[in-house]
Amino acid sequence: IDGVTLANRAALDLLGYHSLPELNRGIATLAEEIQTRDVATGRRLRPDEEAFVRALSGEERVELEALIRHRHTGEDRRVHCVAMPVRDSEGAVVAAVAVSRDVTAERAAAAERERLLGAERAARAD
Repeated sequence: IDGVTLANRAALDLLGYHSLPELNRGIATLAEEIQTRDVATGRRLRPDEEAFVRALSGEERVELEALIRHRHTGEDRRVHCVAMPVRDSEGAVVAAVAVSRDVTAERAAAAERERLLGAERAARAD
């Protein structure tokens, strides 16, 4: 199994692809283009650490938050991804399904809220 065969418009937009044929390339090629990284350290994830690949390997439910690079703008986006394997009637993994949601604005708002609360606490302590 190598490539993406189905994606909705939101997924294409999130990753920076214009069409499904453009996205339907090898997983290693896609990983290089979107450069999935650890949120805390910025370290590039190895292919075997990525949610989709882990689901293809048979891991039942993979959930992670990561940074990705938008293919056209180069902008970093923070995504929450859940991936699961698709199995045939004998239990063999035949595909995987992944749902990714852009949480960039949500996480930025939470960080700003924490910053403001910290500033307010500091001001009240004075």
